[in-house]
Amino acid sequence: MKLNFNKYLSTIYISIFKIFPVSFNRSLSKFFKKLHDLNLKSSYGSDFISELDIENTKFKLWLMKNDNQAQSVYQPLHKKKISYETVMIKTMIAVIKRLEIKNFLDLGSFMGYYACFASKYFNKDLKVYAIESNKQYSNYIKKSLKENKLENVEVVNKILSDKEENLFVYKEGVYKSKKEDNNSADIKSITLDKVCLEKKIIPELIKIDVHGAEGKVLMGSEYILKNLVKVILLELHTNKYINQFSEGLNRKKIIEYLISLNFKCYLVSSFRDFEKVKELKNKFNLNKKFEYIEINMINFNQLFFDRDQNDQFIFVCKNNIDIKIFDCF
Repeated sequence: MKLNFNKYLSTIYISIFKIFPVSFNRSLSKFFKKLHDLNLKSSYGSDFISELDIENTKFKLWLMKNDNQAQSVYQPLHKKKISYETVMIKTMIAVIKRLEIKNFLDLGSFMGYYACFASKYFNKDLKVYAIESNKQYSNYIKKSLKENKLENVEVVNKILSDKEENLFVYKEGVYKSKKEDNNSADIKSITLDKVCLEKKIIPELIKIDVHGAEGKVLMGSEYILKNLVKVILLELHTNKYINQFSEGLNRKKIIEYLISLNFKCYLVSSFRDFEKVKELKNKFNLNKKFEYIEINMINFNQLFFDRDQNDQFIFVCKNNIDIKIFDCF
C-alpha cells in the first residue's frame, strides 16, 4: 500500500515539474537537498546515544554533538538491525574465533564502534585497546564503555606516527600545523612499537582506520609487525589522503612494505557497497563468503587503477596463515 502511494506521488511530481526547464528543476533539487542537509545537521547539535544491534549484539554508542561524521554514520543505525562496515566486522569475528585472538588493537577508534562491539561480542575472552588521537573522541569512548558496563577495554589517547614529533589533532586528522579553528596544543606523537612496549601489549590483531596516516603508523610498528602481529584489518585510504597524512608514501609503497615484512595482502571486494547493494548481501547469504584477490607488485596497478576514489579494505595476514581457514573467505 505504501509502495503504491509513493509511486502515485512520484507520478504527480513528474507530471507537474516536466513542464519546467531542466535547469529550473536542477536548481530546485539542489535547494531541497540543501534544506534537507541543514535540517539533518540541526539534529546533530546535541549528544546522541545510538542503540545498536550489530551481529545480534546490542550496545549503546555515545555520539559527539556537532560532529557530522559521527552523527551521520551511527545515528541512522539507531534501533535498527543494520550494521556499518559489515564486511570488516564479519571478518574481525572470523579471525578472532579461528585464531583464538586474545588482544585486539583498534587504531583510530573514533567513537569506539569496533572497540565496543568486539568487547560486547567476545566479553572477557578478549582484551581490547581503543587507540585514538583525539582527546574528545577518547572521552566519548569512555562514556560508551561506562554506558555498556564494559571492563575489558583500555582507551589509549595517543597520536601514532613513525617517529616522535609535535603534531596537532583536528577531528579525525593529525596535522603538522594548527588548523584555524583548532584550539588544541601541539602533542608529541609516539610509535605503536613504543606503546606496545610501554604497556606490555602483545598485539595479535590490529584494525587500522587512521584517515590516511596508515603509512606513518605502519612504519612506526616495524618490530611488532615482524614479531607479534598475525592479522591486520587495514582500511587503505586514497592516495590523496595518504599523501597528505603520510608524507612521501602511497598505497603501493604501503603494500610493498607489508609484503617485505612477510605478510600477504588481499583486496576484499564490496567493502563500501555491501550495505547499499542488495545483490551483494544476497550473494553473501548464499555461501557466506567474501570475494578477495591477493595483491602483489605485478598486479597492483591493474587492481588499483580504477579504485582510488574510495577507501579499500585490505586483509593482511602472515605468510604462514592461509586465508581460507577463516569461514568468511
